[in-house]
Amino acid sequence: MSYGRGLLIAVDQFFNAVFGGHPDETISSRWGRTKDTNKVAKIGCKVLDKIDHQHCDGSIEFTPDGQPDPHHLSGETRK
Repeated sequence: MSYGRGLLIAVDQFFNAVFGGHPDETISSRWGRTKDTNKVAKIGCKVLDKIDHQHCDGSIEFTPDGQPDPHHLSGETRK
């Protein structure tokens, strides 16, 4: 991974943590998991998907059994 890409991911994770998400998850991943129940996430994913097809869905980290990574779920303090 390039330095610039790593820095962008770090900034993304920082802002996700600022807004109550898990500090090791990106906003894209969080929005991808919650877009069916969260209006802001749905709009955010639509915008990102115009730039990068299925960006939010592709950003979700899964466990080997296909479930969203539980350490991200346990870190949420707000919805």
